[in-house]
Formats: sequence, C-alpha cells, structure tokens
Amino acid sequence: GMRQRASIALALALDPDLVIADEPVTALDVVIQRQVLDTLNRLQAELNLSVLLVTHDISVVAYVCDYVVVMYAGQIVEQGPVQEVLNRPSHPYTIGLYNAFPELSGDDHELSPIEGTPPDLLNPPEGCRFRARCPFATDGCEKVQPQIAVGENHQALCHRAPEAEALREKARHTATWTGVAAQ
Repeated sequence: GMRQRASIALALALDPDLVIADEPVTALDVVIQRQVLDTLNRLQAELNLSVLLVTHDISVVAYVCDYVVVMYAGQIVEQGPVQEVLNRPSHPYTIGLYNAFPELSGDDHELSPIEGTPPDLLNPPEGCRFRARCPFATDGCEKVQPQIAVGENHQALCHRAPEAEALREKARHTATWTGVAAQ
C-alpha cells in the first residue's frame, strides 16, 4: 500500500492533467486496495484529474470507473459507461470475462474460464481476434468486425451484439466454453 501511495505522490508532483494507473492495486489485500482506490478517487476530484486505470480486475473497474474500454489482443472490443457494460456485456470476450469472476453480490454462479490463448499479435488473424476462443463465432467472424451500438454510448465490436441477451444466458454455463479453443 505504501509503494502505491508513494507512486501516486510522485505521479502528482508535476501537476499532471492525466494520471495513468497500471494495475495500481494488484497483489494488495482488499482493505488496502480500497484505501488506495479511495485516495485516487479523492485526488481525482480535488485536483480535477483524469485517471486512466489499466486493470484486469472487474471489481476495481466497478468501484472506481465511470467509463470502461475492454481490449482483447490489442483491439478495443467493447466500450461504454461502466454500469451499462457490466450489467449488459455485449461482446463475447466481455461476457467471458464477467463469467470468469465471482459475483460481487455473493450470488452463486458457475465460473467459466475462457479456454485457449490469444492470437499472435505480430501476425493477428483477419476478422475478429477473439473468434478462435469464442463459443459464438460464425463464418462471418473471419472477415467482419462491425462496431455496433448496443446502448447509449455503448458499443461492441461484434456482429452478434444484438443477440447479447441470449449469448449472456448461454455463456453462464461452463459447457458453452469447454473445448472451444480446440475446435
């Protein structure tokens, strides 16, 4: 916790307009995480800062952020207001991330890991970069990557985004994700 606080102090020494915080609370217990995040929030409000938070922790995003950009293999796959994206994820990768984390509310749901590995970033595939790991991929995913509006200021890079409600339901079951990367 002290290292994070010292890093925040150093970052603010030059009076920046933007602070980029890359995994600022990784490997900290939840009490210290909250203290660091509360400090960051307080400083953001007091100093009128913009904060770009880089993290893989959905609970941190839910606690701190107003807007979220989800990236996969170097590409933005979904973006929008945090509550909109977390309550209605519309890209299969975002849906998979959501299902791989325990519910914050304590509701019991089956955790579904995303099988496989990301594509070679030096030689990325055409079309959707997530398709080899996606249980909902179709032939259209090989070429098309439409940016689809799924809500006010909420976009997903998937032609199946309009079906997101049905995809979210199917994705809740581990069997949906099993063996996808091997296909």
